[in-house]
Amino acid sequence: MNLRNKIFHNSFFILMFVVLFSACEKETDKPPMKSLDPNSIITLDSLRNIYYHYGHEVRFDEDFFNNSELNPSGVNEYNIYAVVTMSQESGNIYRQAYVQDETAAINVRFSRPGVSQGDSIRINLKNTVVSEFSGMLQLDDVDATQNIVKLREGINFPPAEVGIQDILSGKYQAHLVKLDNVQFAASDVGKTFADAQGLNTINRTLEDCFGNSIIVRTSGYADFAARPTPAGNGSLVAIAGVYSPDWQDYDTWQLYIRTYEEIDMDGPRCGDVEGELIFAENFDDGDIGQPIDFNNWKSYLIEGSRHWITSTTGARNYAQISAYGSGDDTNIAWLTSAQVNAQNYETTALVFETSHVNFAHDGLEVFISYNFNEENPESATWTELTDAYIVSSNNNPDVWVSSGVVEINNQEQNYHIGFKYTGSDTDGLNTLFRVDNVKVYGY
Repeated sequence: MNLRNKIFHNSFFILMFVVLFSACEKETDKPPMKSLDPNSIITLDSLRNIYYHYGHEVRFDEDFFNNSELNPSGVNEYNIYAVVTMSQESGNIYRQAYVQDETAAINVRFSRPGVSQGDSIRINLKNTVVSEFSGMLQLDDVDATQNIVKLREGINFPPAEVGIQDILSGKYQAHLVKLDNVQFAASDVGKTFADAQGLNTINRTLEDCFGNSIIVRTSGYADFAARPTPAGNGSLVAIAGVYSPDWQDYDTWQLYIRTYEEIDMDGPRCGDVEGELIFAENFDDGDIGQPIDFNNWKSYLIEGSRHWITSTTGARNYAQISAYGSGDDTNIAWLTSAQVNAQNYETTALVFETSHVNFAHDGLEVFISYNFNEENPESATWTELTDAYIVSSNNNPDVWVSSGVVEINNQEQNYHIGFKYTGSDTDGLNTLFRVDNVKVYGY
């Protein structure tokens, strides 16, 4: 596909915007609009592609439009239709905004600002510059009085519902996003979002229940800078940004909150469950390096030579297994729990944590059994708990992740929990898995 076909779009996008915003009630006064050449209308994705195509900043001046190599379409201007998803009202950003259309999003930096969140606008790109600053693509030198025509106000642009891992993948730069089931790190809970007295920007850490984290960056000028970060788990709406200076060999992804009212975090934190704690094991009573056989927990070796053992890092003990270095073609081992006395509860909830080292395969599963046979665990009827999250290649090594709350409709029956490891050293299926903090709550 040539550059012209890749970059330029026809008037179909005008129709899309008319349809998208036709339900909005408030229309602003605006100057008469001249008839636009359909070939001059491009999307934000096209704008980003212009920068990536040339690999350096591009100024949309007369030299650009008169250069047939740079501007093969022959048009004398570009226009973009977009919605302002964040502006400087809250004070968290200054002399800039974020805009988005149906294809992409970008940071806009103003020589003279003049837009508000929710504005539907047309941006004329004459004499603006598309460039990159520390990894963040931006449209610079925008004069709101010269480059922008405001079409409507009060547009409620919907955020993309994503997870932290989605943002870290780089797919949502400058997008408006909503994250669910997230919380501020315990070390940041109750601290102010920023330094409202010294007017200093501060980073706080947002995390999910699977060991992923991202920075929430807040200006000391934000109107919520002095407010404390919430202690619970829930959701927030923000803009996804990135900071990647030349001297740094990795991307630092960060979120910019628009308003405090878009934070809703009053739920229980990861691993916290409402109900009565009726079962718990943290493997502190095990002998380090020995097969697990204590507190009615036991390792059963089915094939191969590697048992579940008690291991430790610092002051933390846990259950661990790996086929690495065993030379085994097949290594199967069960780690079974003591009986969970759930006969007084219709429903119970299981939570636990897992981590890995040198992830090579999905070799860990978790089950429950109502007819456990301690002589032969494989003769029992096991039901896999597929709702439980078990550490995967998406998680960093040595990071503990929560299973989430796994609800079990046990109907006043006791049961046993079983963790099953399947690996092969000869086939390279030898991930080291760890299990800790197994808890059951009764309702």
